[in-house]
Amino acid sequence: MTVLPKTLLAVAVTGLAGGVVIDSCDISANPALSVVLPAGAVTFGLFLILFMLEKEVACYDMDQQNRLESLPCNTTAAKPRPQSRSQPFMAELKVKTL
Repeated sequence: MTVLPKTLLAVAVTGLAGGVVIDSCDISANPALSVVLPAGAVTFGLFLILFMLEKEVACYDMDQQNRLESLPCNTTAAKPRPQSRSQPFMAELKVKTL
């Protein structure tokens, strides 16, 4: 597992445990804390999705790498460039006219 699924699992377990404690006990806490249980359930769902797709993503990456390696590469020799002039073109014209 990578860092993201581990983080989501930790947040999910903390959210679910905290949400169960807050909702089941008659604690006179802030009503905004009742969102902890649904947030834990959502992060647990995200963890399950990432956990199920982890092997598929690794397989896809291997397939793409194999496909790129099997492509023929274009290694033909480059055409030689014409030699650059040592003198500017106008200087050559002046020399020819003299």
